[in-house]
Amino acid sequence: MRFDPPLTENIRIRLNAAGRWVNEAAVVFLVATLLDHGVFQDGQHHRDDLDGHDHVDIARSLRASGSCRRSGLPCRCDGSRRR
Repeated sequence: MRFDPPLTENIRIRLNAAGRWVNEAAVVFLVATLLDHGVFQDGQHHRDDLDGHDHVDIARSLRASGSCRRSGLPCRCDGSRRR
């Protein structure tokens, strides 16, 4: 795909940062919803009797990985605002 005018490096970096934020926000929202509906409590194992319980492990792992902290981008997932 070609853009007219071509994408600059700065625009590419900003679009990637926006995409990363959207992905991380979706994971945080998903885990918050699971917490709210009692699928698990923070620090405790989730309910194995629910369909898709293995996917809960994936969501919790993604949230705990803190990839936004390693990116150097502003991070709000733990209440801080680092740059």
